[in-house]
Amino acid sequence: SAYIFEDDTLFRENSRLLEHLDIDIDTSLASILQRYKVFNGSKCLKSRYVSARKREDRVGITMDSAEFVKSAVNLIAPTTEYFVVYHPELRDISGAVATRRHLENVRSLYLSSSKGTLRELIQLVRLLPNMTNLACSPGSVDFGPDSVHFREYIDNHFTDYCELKHSFRRWKVLTCGAYDDNAPAAQTALAFAILCANFELVFVQPRHRIIFEREVKGAIDSGFYDEHVEKLQRLIRFTR
Repeated sequence: SAYIFEDDTLFRENSRLLEHLDIDIDTSLASILQRYKVFNGSKCLKSRYVSARKREDRVGITMDSAEFVKSAVNLIAPTTEYFVVYHPELRDISGAVATRRHLENVRSLYLSSSKGTLRELIQLVRLLPNMTNLACSPGSVDFGPDSVHFREYIDNHFTDYCELKHSFRRWKVLTCGAYDDNAPAAQTALAFAILCANFELVFVQPRHRIIFEREVKGAIDSGFYDEHVEKLQRLIRFTR
């Protein structure tokens, strides 16, 4: 439903008490939140669960993905553990997260319809060191998981970040794309398994599972990942 006030009336004196925040954002509300700094600094201390959804604006007014993402990320409080974002074409959330402080308590992140690259997803995982669960679409790359070019891609990231030693363990694949193309999901899972020390579980829709496992096995059989075979075999054993 639409936010009916023209200022921060609804949030006055109760920001410190909000533990569960589920909010629809349009351009008008985004402007109010920014103008009155509703969730900035010490004004919001208790929100453990934050869910932000893009609301359709009035005719002739549009809110682009970047503006929405910035407004949504600004809702994160120092105590936020669960962060959920709904947007039809979610882009560059890692860039918005990089500008936000107090992210150390985020444990679970859900991104609907994300359109990011694999590099952006890796960056996002790096920026949330205590995140254990991620739900999002696969990151896009221009070559398959059994390609020498993908191996070089992973090596470059491993060199840049070393092994990401943090809590990230589980990834839920929200979309795999076409039924016969699970390469992006397999690429993302391989990258997480190699770069994230404690990564162990992938949730894939049943109709995609066989093809997903075939892509991972193809990458293992390629011989490009011999030193990571145990980690990659874990993807097949623990895929759900």
